[in-house]
Amino acid sequence: MLKAAILAGCAVGIAASLADITVSSKYRTQIRTMIALILIVIISGPFMQTDFDSFISRYIEEMDTIKEENISQQAMAQNVLDTAEENLSEYIFAKLVSAGIKPQSVSIELTVTQDGQVQVRRTNVVIDKEDLEFYDDIKRIVSDELLQGEINVSWEDKSAEETQKQALRP
Repeated sequence: MLKAAILAGCAVGIAASLADITVSSKYRTQIRTMIALILIVIISGPFMQTDFDSFISRYIEEMDTIKEENISQQAMAQNVLDTAEENLSEYIFAKLVSAGIKPQSVSIELTVTQDGQVQVRRTNVVIDKEDLEFYDDIKRIVSDELLQGEINVSWEDKSAEETQKQALRP
C-alpha cells in the first residue's frame, strides 16, 4: 500500500509539472493548491488508514471488555444483594421465633440507592391466621432490627385449607 502511495505521489508531481506548463497564470495558484491537497491525501492515506483501523479494532475490543466487565459486575452485585436478602430474612425469622412467634416465611427486599447505599425496601412476614395476636409484636421487632422500609404482615388461614382438603377427600 505504501508503494502505491509513492507511485501516486510521483504521478501527481508529473501532473503538477504539466499543469504549470499548460494552465494559464490566472488559474495556476488554484491548480497548485488542489494538487498539493491531493498529494497530501495520497501520501498520508496509508498511514492514516493503518492507524485508524488499529484504533477502531482496539476500541471495539475495549468496548467488548468493558461490556463483559460491566455485566459480570452487575451479576456479582445482584448475587451479593440476593445473599444479603436471604441472610437478613433468616436473621429476622430467628428473631421472631426467639420471641415466641412462628412465621411461615420472612422475605426482605433490598434496594440500592443512586448514591450506592443499600436500604431495606420491604419486609414481608407471613403468619398463620391463629397468630394474628402477634401482629403488633412482629411490626415492632422488625422495625427495631431493620430501622427502615415498609413492613407487610400477611396471614394464611391453615384451618380453612385443612377443612377444604378434608372435604375434597372421598
